[in-house]
Amino acid sequence: MPPAFGPPDVTFKGTLPKGVTGKDVIVALCGLFDKDDNLNHAIEFAGSEQTLQSLPVAARLTIANMTTEWGALTGLFPMDSVLQGWLRAKATMSALDTSEGRAGNPRFSHPRLDQLFENQLTAEKGAQYAKSLYLDLNTLSPYVSGPNPLKVATPLNVLEDQNIKINKAYLVSCTNSRASDLAAAAKVFKDAAENNGGKVPKIAEGVKFYIAAASLPEQQLAEEAGDWQTLLGAGAITLSAGCGPCIGLETGLLEPGEVGISATNRNFKGRMVSTDAKAYLASPEVVAASALTGKLSGPGWYERPEG
Repeated sequence: MPPAFGPPDVTFKGTLPKGVTGKDVIVALCGLFDKDDNLNHAIEFAGSEQTLQSLPVAARLTIANMTTEWGALTGLFPMDSVLQGWLRAKATMSALDTSEGRAGNPRFSHPRLDQLFENQLTAEKGAQYAKSLYLDLNTLSPYVSGPNPLKVATPLNVLEDQNIKINKAYLVSCTNSRASDLAAAAKVFKDAAENNGGKVPKIAEGVKFYIAAASLPEQQLAEEAGDWQTLLGAGAITLSAGCGPCIGLETGLLEPGEVGISATNRNFKGRMVSTDAKAYLASPEVVAASALTGKLSGPGWYERPEG
């Protein structure tokens, strides 16, 4: 029998409101449970079938990725039909690449997935958890972390009212720079173009917007979809795929006195170089909207809470 995951489990209920993303979920968790509730623990995410099926794999990847920033050792989602379908699609694409002479990904193969699905890692029946945390997804709005301490999380609408101007915006790193994230950011500019005679608007004057795909394959997908070109048309500055400003590398680092908003996973002082700069974390949509307006802002489609 597989070993029980120990501490703790996080149970979701409800579904995400329009405009709320996986990044908002994990930022909210970091802010709501900020007393080292899960320090050095393994987290098992749970919820009803309806709730979990409403969370796309992209959202799960972001949440699980940032459990480290929350203090945990790892974060695990169940092997449900959504995840199995996503993995099967990856395996099919890998097999197609191989058959057409391109390099496939040996990590994704149907025989390997057959073994994985037959020997799933699950908690044993009646497993005891050190803690149980609960989050109603229906209650969430876009959240922003910072400045600097990750566990300071504030609803976006509160920060919007403070008119916080930014100098730099970042859509980079492993956490939120997949093709789906680039598409979400591009949608901000595409929607704005509808009110601009069909022309993609430029980012705000005095703001620099840096983009780097999580990997070259992800960049290629964004290029094929036209999202990469949309961001370039808005004035985004491209960086190499992979790590960069998130760990203080490449160009565009935060300088003393500057304010930046990033879709990366960490924002402690000095992470993006200057200890005298302010770094906020948010979803790709919020990063793009902030680059467009020049201040902390949300995309046009999110439903701003009343009051």
